Amino acid sequence: MASVFEQPLLVIDAKLREFRYSAPDGVPLARSEVLAGGSGRSPVRRYFARHRPEPGPVLIRLTDPSGAALMHVERAADDPPGRVRFLDADREPLGRVERLPDARHPRIVDRWLVRYRIYDGRDRPLGAVLPRSSRGQLAGSADTFTVAGEDDDPVPHHEFAHCQGGLLSSWKRAPWPLNALVVAFPIALCLEVGG
Repeated sequence: MASVFEQPLLVIDAKLREFRYSAPDGVPLARSEVLAGGSGRSPVRRYFARHRPEPGPVLIRLTDPSGAALMHVERAADDPPGRVRFLDADREPLGRVERLPDARHPRIVDRWLVRYRIYDGRDRPLGAVLPRSSRGQLAGSADTFTVAGEDDDPVPHHEFAHCQGGLLSSWKRAPWPLNALVVAFPIALCLEVGG
């Protein structure tokens, strides 16, 4: 059985801070478990408290079906708003995702709206998350992942994954740790918006 990080198509079922990843045929590949920080806010509570991030640290572990740790997603108490960290199975830094300072008016780069940057464990830019469909139309709940260029801007022709409606599809193999960070991005997004 292939790892959750090697699947070209993942089905993601999310409820608050509970995430279940499976193959299209329903075979379970990974699930999340909250280690610290409680169960999170419901969608209604998130809506009415959207200008007040939930205080306190959160640590979520992503495990394989046997319960072995694959990685961790953490919102630390001392992190600025919009930053979520990724840790490997041994809780060593793997990378982070950061919301751009003015996400309500994202920076436009070559007609692309950039909302988040993805960095590796050494703070080198790996890629960006763009709220745009592959056909160039804005898609409210769709995210396209692209590799960072030499000047840290996303390179439009280097798209490699797309997430929409509980489906994460990858049409190109991303290098480690970028593929793991993309798989865990829905968890990070939940924590970043106060979930």
